[in-house]
Amino acid sequence: MPPKVKSPTGRKQVSTVMRVFAKKRLRSSSGETVTNPAQAKAIALEEGRSAEKRGVKKRSWMGRSRIRPILKKD
Repeated sequence: MPPKVKSPTGRKQVSTVMRVFAKKRLRSSSGETVTNPAQAKAIALEEGRSAEKRGVKKRSWMGRSRIRPILKKD
């Protein structure tokens, strides 16, 4: 089966999103943490396709709101 995201930029974006999901920091559009791997895969593919269209650099996704901030404990 051919990859669903063709460009190297899009593939990097997909792997970045899946790494964020593995760390339990990926959020859905409603703001809740994503726990379903199928939902994470759908988000990753959508972000990868949009990265292909935008032609973004490697780390530009990290500033978007789907990543839950790490809160430091005092």
